[in-house]
Amino acid sequence: MTNFYFDLPNYIACLLLVAIASHMRLIPLWIAIVLGLQSMLPYLLNDVLFPVSYMPDQIRYFNMVSSIRSFSFNEIVEVPGGTVYIASWMLSFIPLPYVETVNSLGFFNRFIFIILFIWIYNKKFLQGLPLYFILFMPSTLLYTSISLRDTLILCFMVVSIISFIEKRYITSLTFSIPLFFIKYQCFYFIIIFFLLSIFSNLKLLHYKYRYSLYAVLLILTLLFVSSPQLNLLIERIDFYRWAFFIENIEAGYGDRDDYIALNTTWDFIVLSLIEAPYYLIKPSIFEAQNLLQYIQSIENMVVLVCLILMTSRCLSINMRITIKWMIYFFITMAINGIVVSNFGTAARYRFPLILLYVIGLYYEIYQFSIYQYKYRITNLVNSKNLESKYEK
Repeated sequence: MTNFYFDLPNYIACLLLVAIASHMRLIPLWIAIVLGLQSMLPYLLNDVLFPVSYMPDQIRYFNMVSSIRSFSFNEIVEVPGGTVYIASWMLSFIPLPYVETVNSLGFFNRFIFIILFIWIYNKKFLQGLPLYFILFMPSTLLYTSISLRDTLILCFMVVSIISFIEKRYITSLTFSIPLFFIKYQCFYFIIIFFLLSIFSNLKLLHYKYRYSLYAVLLILTLLFVSSPQLNLLIERIDFYRWAFFIENIEAGYGDRDDYIALNTTWDFIVLSLIEAPYYLIKPSIFEAQNLLQYIQSIENMVVLVCLILMTSRCLSINMRITIKWMIYFFITMAINGIVVSNFGTAARYRFPLILLYVIGLYYEIYQFSIYQYKYRITNLVNSKNLESKYEK
């Protein structure tokens, strides 16, 4: 009960944010009620659904932000410039009053997520399945209600991608840069999206040169595949893969003899094709070993069905945009799937990428639909003007 009262001002701040947004008609009443109820989740997770020790990094973030807020800089034990250090400094500037318990930053993250959701909702493209998916996906509810950096990562990635789609490139780059310091692989994922989008747009801008562009792309791909730089990249990925594998063994899962090293480009390609789909359903119902993992395995199957339905819908609207996003999603799933062994870490790293896929895909499809609608209206007006002129 003491912890409840310590975090009550933070909870009230989240409720006030939701109430103000509802009063300003930024969100409808039913969404305000849902967000208000979800704001209680930080009370119901640590030492209720699972022990704090299940995700011990929460204590590191709590201690760091607590030291910053109390100006006890001599008590900081995190390495300056490290991901926990930088992310904690970012969290410490969130305008909520208290950091008194390990749950406090859970309310900070709920506050951030509510702001992000309100911003996205007012883009006017969320309705139906995507809206419910973003609001009620269990992993979203979990990881935006505990004391970790993942909500910050989600926000930076979503804002960066949305800004890029809107052709606000400076804003997009500005919001992608912090990712390099708090989770650099996500920064590279954003760069991959930029490159895919640029090539996709080149195909439209220079349609008559498309075969030449394909030839150049094929040549560049072959040069890259045969280059020593790719081997260095694969070695780097294998280094982190081994580190995660050892961490998983130390947690009591797996065996050293099960490890298969990445030695060649072919190994990387084959493993990517295997790990990308597996990463989406990891852990399966047959691999789950505790209550939280059973919940995650059931969620994985529901999420997979939802993704198939939403992707099919978008394919029927615009195949080019949807295929671009499918390629991007495959790349992110493959790389994370190759590197990450632990089921909990996989779920944690996966949720922002899934949300980014749904939000980014639907927003770009929405933008395309608006452009198409305006194009048809313009043609209709022009044709009527010509008819009127002809009649005169």
